[in-house]
Amino acid sequence: MKSFKKSFLIFISEHKVYLLVGLIILGGFVWYYYGDLFSNNQESLVVVKREQISRELFETGTVKRGDNINLSFLVAGVISDVKVEVGDSVKRGQVLAELDKRDLSIRITQAEAGLTAARAKLDNLLSGRRPTEIAIYETAVELAENNLLNSQNSLKDAQKSLIFTWRDAYSKTDDAIRNYTDRFFHSPRTIGARIDFHISNQNLRSAIGLKRIDVEQKLESWEERIKSHSDLAAEKLLSEIRLAIDDLEYIEDFLNLTASAVNDLSDDIYHSGQLSGAEIKSLTTSARNLVSGALSNLQSHNEAYRRAQGAVDLAENNLEKAQRELILAKEGPRDGEVRIIEAEILAIQSDIDLLRKQFNDASLRANQEGKIITVNKRTGENISPHESIIVLLPNKPFEIEVDIYEGEIALVEIGDEVEINLVAFPDQTLEGKISSIEPMGRIIDGVVYYRSTVQTLSDWPEGLRPGMTADLVIKVDEKDNSLVVPYRALYRENGLHKVKVKKNGQIEEKLVTIGIRDSAGRVEILSGLEEGQVIVLP
Repeated sequence: MKSFKKSFLIFISEHKVYLLVGLIILGGFVWYYYGDLFSNNQESLVVVKREQISRELFETGTVKRGDNINLSFLVAGVISDVKVEVGDSVKRGQVLAELDKRDLSIRITQAEAGLTAARAKLDNLLSGRRPTEIAIYETAVELAENNLLNSQNSLKDAQKSLIFTWRDAYSKTDDAIRNYTDRFFHSPRTIGARIDFHISNQNLRSAIGLKRIDVEQKLESWEERIKSHSDLAAEKLLSEIRLAIDDLEYIEDFLNLTASAVNDLSDDIYHSGQLSGAEIKSLTTSARNLVSGALSNLQSHNEAYRRAQGAVDLAENNLEKAQRELILAKEGPRDGEVRIIEAEILAIQSDIDLLRKQFNDASLRANQEGKIITVNKRTGENISPHESIIVLLPNKPFEIEVDIYEGEIALVEIGDEVEINLVAFPDQTLEGKISSIEPMGRIIDGVVYYRSTVQTLSDWPEGLRPGMTADLVIKVDEKDNSLVVPYRALYRENGLHKVKVKKNGQIEEKLVTIGIRDSAGRVEILSGLEEGQVIVLP
């Protein structure tokens, strides 16, 4: 071992010049090819490679599970029962709420009874009548005739009473004006009529005077009509009564206006021909009571007369109906009469069908499976037609809705791959695809967007809920085996893209044509570079 070490040292001593030259040459070679690694201004280099590259859009969407469905009644009513709560799962056709159906039930029962009666009537018509049955119809005619006669007599009595009341109303009104209030009026029956005492409100004084002139004209006209009509036909009587009621209401207003002036008079001060304030007030009150009583009495008798007239009309209709039925019973069925009853049956059946539909519409049902997310109304509340009562979220597959800016939508196609990152599940990345794009844009804050839908190709995570936020990466263009470099290696000069290529230790500028750019900061080189070339990064 010692002999080898000694021999090596002797060799070094004898050939040190050659060894030194060799080390210098080797150092120069290393410096030439790897000097950048030791330079204080070390350059960042990258080799041009062929790789897959894709263009990507970054969007934010919202998880959906079908559109919410607002369920409402077709008719108005009062809610009698709400059968679900928020969060309940429901099946298609399940009753969710009901309106009060009691009135509809009664109407259906009545209509069905009417239908049964009409069918029985048709059966009897077609089968003919027995003598005992004809006798029943004859008795019905006799009863109807007696009822009509009684109703006509009652109408005559009501007419006489109304005419008497009409005349009595004039007498009491004439007495109230000419024997009561005229005692404190100056020239009450002339165009110069005015109250014969002082009040501070001259406008009121003038209004009372003008109304007294009108009252005089109405009383004179009323008196003339009474004298010229010893007996009134029904049509003329009702017209006279309406006019008399209008006159009484006007006179009542006149007396109320007069009372407002009289109320301020002192009871112990004498006015208008030695009448004290208390006496004027008493006269005014008596006049008002007379006119008010006359008006009330006339209105009451007028209403009684109208009721009596209505009873006569009804009795006439009943008699006519009874006579027709008697004729029909004696003669047997006629084609026209049969058709009338058949039409009646069809009309009743139509009413029943409509009522049953309304009865069914009074139950709010789920139109598909889903989950209740909102209950807007409760038992006892009134609702209008088409008012949202319950909101249903249908059981449909989850999907993501995203609004894509109009400047980017032209790049997106149905079927494009989508990377899905849910904010609520940051550790999971799902794969999906564009499944639909709406043809019409939506204006949001003055900007046009196109709503698109993303379906997942992966399993949705447990606990996913509608409304959650999803960050999306849409791959709108993808190429394989493309020349790819970092985008930051490019610089622009006179509008052209260039890169710096290092070759044999020298830096050369290369003009390049670029293609798509991805989210990782890479860009596709269409021309100007070759695979394996080394480029300098700034």
